[in-house]
Amino acid sequence: MNSLSRWLLIGILCALLLSGLISGYAAYRSGQIEAGELFDAKLAHSARVLLSLIDQRLAEGDPPTQPIVVDVWSGHAEGRGGDLATTEGHAYETKLAFQVWSAQRQLLLRSHSAPEQPLGPVTPGFHSVQLDDGQWRSFALQAASGRWYVTGERDDARREIAEEIAAGLLLPLLLQIPLLGLFIGWLIGVGERSLRRVVAEVEVRAADRLQPLEIGKVPSEIAPLVSSINRLLGGLRGALERERRFTADAAHELRTPLAALQVHLDNMRNADSTSARDESVERLQQSVHRMRRMVEQLLELARLEPEHIREGVESIDMAGLAREVMAELAATKSGCAHNMELREEDGLPRVSGWSASIEILLRNLVDNALRFSPPGSDVRVSLAQRDSRLVLTVEDGGPGLEQHAHQRVLQRFHRELGTGVEGSGLGLSIVSQVVSLHGATLQLERSVDLGGLSVSVSFPLHRSDQQLARLPNSNGTLQGF
Repeated sequence: MNSLSRWLLIGILCALLLSGLISGYAAYRSGQIEAGELFDAKLAHSARVLLSLIDQRLAEGDPPTQPIVVDVWSGHAEGRGGDLATTEGHAYETKLAFQVWSAQRQLLLRSHSAPEQPLGPVTPGFHSVQLDDGQWRSFALQAASGRWYVTGERDDARREIAEEIAAGLLLPLLLQIPLLGLFIGWLIGVGERSLRRVVAEVEVRAADRLQPLEIGKVPSEIAPLVSSINRLLGGLRGALERERRFTADAAHELRTPLAALQVHLDNMRNADSTSARDESVERLQQSVHRMRRMVEQLLELARLEPEHIREGVESIDMAGLAREVMAELAATKSGCAHNMELREEDGLPRVSGWSASIEILLRNLVDNALRFSPPGSDVRVSLAQRDSRLVLTVEDGGPGLEQHAHQRVLQRFHRELGTGVEGSGLGLSIVSQVVSLHGATLQLERSVDLGGLSVSVSFPLHRSDQQLARLPNSNGTLQGF
């Protein structure tokens, strides 16, 4: 019963049956009304004809002491329509009757189909009464002579006509339902072909084949499903490509540190003096430290991929977060050798975003400033509001970057030659990714005050969580080159 086509077929057939029953009932009621109007007119007409035929004759003679009984056709016929009409009369004649009453309410004349009691109240107009043989409808008409002419008809004649009208409307529909079921089932099957093509296209695909579905023209009802599947396949394809690129990059970048570790281990094993062994241990520790930092940055970069950040939008105190990061880095060997300063304006607004990723951005910017500037130099972090944006600026007293190098340093694993500083080339790439995730802008330029590199990140303010949640699919922008 989970079949959509079966539910559609059953639902349509039930709707047809229900509509047929409602139509049959409406036809039955309409038939009753129409038959009632027709037969009421016939009763009134018959009473007037009866009056015109015998009222004068009854006035010419003495009133009969016993009611005169007039024979009408009392034959029997079965069937419908023309079967009820014969050369001798109609079967419904047995359900028709008439009476003539004197002004003193004495029965003078009746048809043999009429009872001896009145067919209804002997008063002008139409009446419905219950007699011994059933429900009767009568019409009474008083002549100028004072005599009453009453014509009557049994109600079952009207009911039979109404039932035949309803049956004539309902029975063909009931007989057509099986044929309609077959036809509707065939139509539903034709409509399902496009859906089956989509299913077949998906079933035969290999797990790594994520190109969009190509199934030709599809009905407008299925097109959104195909579009959604194609968008999903596109997202999966992008995610797999990023994973493959990340794996390839990580394997490429870790190959050299691992080889260096192996060399230092061999040197330490083969050292012929304590000083040589200590030197190998020192270099081994440095290699392990560099590898740990590279692995941490690779993991940070992986966490910043768009598919990993969708929820958890927060209101972030940028100044408080900057103080925490700077306090953490100030305790390191590199941080102790520099003069770190935080400048912030009063009443800074909060920023909507992901605090973990902004913390990564701050740590990488400050750490880069510490590593690329000489010991004893200044590293400054500034926070200021500019119109509807909050601007974070990190400046150092290092050699800075030439303008043509601004774009290259944002690429993964790129390291500028001649800096004299070892690194993985991931710091500014991670910063660029966080900027992209928040819809911010990144600007690289030379610091006017300190002479080194100045990195400014401009975060938009007053953005709703829904707007921010849609940003992971967008790209950040780079200015200043």
